[in-house]
Amino acid sequence: MAFLSEVLLRTRIAPSWQRKRYCFSCRSHHKAKWYTFHMSFQKASTQTDLKRIDYNKLSPMLKHFWDTKQQHPDYLLLYRVGDFFESFFEDAIILSEKLEVTLTSKDGGKDLGFKVPMSGIPQHSLDKYLSVLLKKNVKVAVCDQTEPATLTQAGSLVKREVTRLLTPGTLTEDSMLDAKKNNYLAAMVVNIGNTDHPSKAHWAIAYVDTSTGEFQGLEGTDIEVCIRELNRIAPSEVLIEENAIWNTSWEENEQQQSTTTQQHLPLPLPDLCYTTRPTRSFDSQFGKQQLLQRFHCNSTEVFGLKETSLLLKACAAIFHYLEETIERIAPIDLRFFQLQRADDFVYLDENTLRNLEVLVTLREGNKKGALLWSVDRTFTCMGARLLRRWLLHPLRDWNTLQARYDFVELLVHHSDILSGIVETLKGLNDLERLACRIGSLRANEKDFYALGESLKKIPRLLYILHTLKTTCVEHQQRVVNLLEDILKPLSEELIRAMVEEIDANIVVPCSNPPSRAGVGNQLENVSSVQKQKLQKNGELEELEKEYELHMKWILEYERKERKRLGWNSLKIGYQKSLGYYISISKRAISKVPSDYIRKQTLMGEERYTTASLIEREQSILHIRECIAMKEREIFDAFRNHLQQYAPRIQNIAQSIATLDVFCGLAKVAMERGYCRPQLQDNKNGAMLVIRNGRHPVVEQMIAPGSFVSNSIELSHESSRLIVLTGPNSSGKSCYLRQIGTIQLLAQIGSFVPAEEAQLSIMDAIFTRVGAVDDIGSGQSTFMVEMTETARILRQATNRSLVLLDEIGRGTTTLDGLSIAWSVAEYLSSHIQCLSIFATHYHEMNELATIFPWVTNLQVKVIERDDQVIFLHKVVPGGANKSYGIQVAALAGLPVPVVERAQSVWKTLEQVGMQMSRVLKTQLYQVGSSTESIASREESKHCPPHSMVKNTDQNMKNHNNNNNNTNSMENIQQQLQAMKQQLGWLESQLVQLQSNHKP
Repeated sequence: MAFLSEVLLRTRIAPSWQRKRYCFSCRSHHKAKWYTFHMSFQKASTQTDLKRIDYNKLSPMLKHFWDTKQQHPDYLLLYRVGDFFESFFEDAIILSEKLEVTLTSKDGGKDLGFKVPMSGIPQHSLDKYLSVLLKKNVKVAVCDQTEPATLTQAGSLVKREVTRLLTPGTLTEDSMLDAKKNNYLAAMVVNIGNTDHPSKAHWAIAYVDTSTGEFQGLEGTDIEVCIRELNRIAPSEVLIEENAIWNTSWEENEQQQSTTTQQHLPLPLPDLCYTTRPTRSFDSQFGKQQLLQRFHCNSTEVFGLKETSLLLKACAAIFHYLEETIERIAPIDLRFFQLQRADDFVYLDENTLRNLEVLVTLREGNKKGALLWSVDRTFTCMGARLLRRWLLHPLRDWNTLQARYDFVELLVHHSDILSGIVETLKGLNDLERLACRIGSLRANEKDFYALGESLKKIPRLLYILHTLKTTCVEHQQRVVNLLEDILKPLSEELIRAMVEEIDANIVVPCSNPPSRAGVGNQLENVSSVQKQKLQKNGELEELEKEYELHMKWILEYERKERKRLGWNSLKIGYQKSLGYYISISKRAISKVPSDYIRKQTLMGEERYTTASLIEREQSILHIRECIAMKEREIFDAFRNHLQQYAPRIQNIAQSIATLDVFCGLAKVAMERGYCRPQLQDNKNGAMLVIRNGRHPVVEQMIAPGSFVSNSIELSHESSRLIVLTGPNSSGKSCYLRQIGTIQLLAQIGSFVPAEEAQLSIMDAIFTRVGAVDDIGSGQSTFMVEMTETARILRQATNRSLVLLDEIGRGTTTLDGLSIAWSVAEYLSSHIQCLSIFATHYHEMNELATIFPWVTNLQVKVIERDDQVIFLHKVVPGGANKSYGIQVAALAGLPVPVVERAQSVWKTLEQVGMQMSRVLKTQLYQVGSSTESIASREESKHCPPHSMVKNTDQNMKNHNNNNNNTNSMENIQQQLQAMKQQLGWLESQLVQLQSNHKP
């Protein structure tokens, strides 16, 4: 018997992914196998005992556990023992730690000399505990009994086999899945090649949802895009190749031993669960073969893939992993592979999704309070999942977005039809996951019953949709096309045929099953689970007749025994573990006949049997087993027959999900008073005009009517950069997020919370809001801020929307102001994107006097005595105060601290006034020269733009200067002079601080 010298169990401990090593050393000496493992029976104890185990001295059950474990070394093994699933050795310690269950011990063998660790969970709670383990990214192998214990010969082990291999990315059980979220398994392949820039390496991602059958992939040549798409997909498990390409903290020892010269890449999104796979799993030829075989095609070009595509390797890894895990039972019914293109969607990086709180809140990670929560009015699980995908993949196609607006508008104008659709959708089950289970031959009677009940509602839905179609006028052709796409899979004849077949084989469950364990109930095997109403055949009818005869014999035997003994309270009952028994009360024990055999003693009764009853029980159990086998045979034939409908059911599910999302968007538009966005054609540059916009989440979290709406006007022609100033806690960050969420909602096809919105299609939305550090990677708050800002400046285009909050606040005032100023200049002059720059550097208001495309806005406040009243209203102009001391007082700072802060502020205000004068003189000249250079560069690459804006005569004079004035030498001289002035101001500041020390 061959054993591994070391067993690796991979687990993740958030926030960083680690590989925890659990060693089982195996030594062979004179045909004896010795195992060394670490034991700790008390969690609080820091002592660890080292034990050596002779394999030959282990009990037969532990030998079988050990042998099974060696076949699945990467899995935590749960081993069925009676009514529990137990783990032993190191697996028991892991199980105890992860589930916080008691760690006990068990005799490992008669001659072993000590006990081995053991921990377990109840069999009836298996799925609940499995969910916890899988959420902690622990892969589990379930070794269950495959034969009844009663049929096992005395002294022999009950036959056990691994029946389930569960990993975070291959779940199909509804009890372990989030109904409103896809559960993706992804495979990522990166090929650095000979490039000098690893960030431009070729990459591919294939991902599949085993619960719905979705199968998609995408590829590219920019690692930043790979990370962004991986974040959007948010897979539960990622398969990566077992090579030296990834630079991870848990591979330090391996990297030190590695002699490869290949460049390393940092592991993207370390919070994800990664599973390393051997290189042979990423075989492109195997991926090609499986694609063609599973989808009955003769060329990969059908999928949009070339013969050399990296996606074939990623698909191969997916197929290999499915075969090793979930497809051990039956193949997964996958939908046709879809190749996605990242350029079809709006660029949303991890920071934007987090800062805009698209899926969860930024602070606590709650679903309530996120953008998805605020607009989700779907009524089916499949609709909720589709809405989530829409929010993560906003579109850039003008025609598709207009069609979605048309559909939502039509539903809003026909509220009676909308109500009818909604009432029908409320009773529908998750057809998407049902179809996948039916196609994979995993469906049970309960699934078919749920399918039949849902399909019965579709004819009414068809009638309502046809009524809606007749309300469309000629100019709503886009809506007609969408409706036809939805109606196409909803074939009434097909639905009727499926419903008839299901009704002929599945019955309604018994809602209130009898509780008495008597013969009349137990022998009929009534339960609350759906049962088959199978079509009769000759063999099954004969078995059922024979079974009925046995039942009559039992009832007659009960009647005879009551009459013979004169006890009307005598009953014959049945228990699965006990069999048939005669129940005698304690009062009548003295009169029990001598032919009665005692089986069980309870508090209020004694249970007996007789030779006749034992003989009859064996016959009944045999008949039951034959009936069960026959029923299973008939049901399997029925399930195999309905498997052909799985693809059509998937199409029905997709149509209903799409309809559900549109109804949900229409309902939230009606409830909250949203308006239809007006998408511009972008011929004259990007624009963003919102009148009385609102934040979709905040307005639902506060009292109705109390949210203060605000407007904005951004345009490439006139005002492409807004400098937003105002006090702390006045609503600047809310205003930024409000603009971003409105743009995002518009590009999924939703109405938006505003009175009017004229928007351009953006290719990306970037946000930089809040202060966050990254201790794990050793990055300070300021370093994280600069890294995110650098990413934005390198990736934004003139079709992007950039929302920045408090850039440069993590360093000194001079450094921070300089960085903030230069970033704002670069965004507006070089990239020329639409930007909002919220800041407390009031000196940046001077940008509006230098550049004609900069506008100042401020959040209005009212100052009374030493208190401020926040109006949360954004108005033109720049603020000259931040009221930080007043806000600090409102937060509860001690009075002496506030008073001292006011004293220091009055002193430092003098320096601020002098600095402001320097900025107005020096930066004004530099900015004017920079503008002329930027204008000349713009004219080379872009069409001329009108720069009509009322500026003072000095600005015009600077624009008319000769080339010598605009030369880089002159600019450098001006910057040097400005640097000297700022240095003098800093020295004055130090002197003022020393003179005013208490």
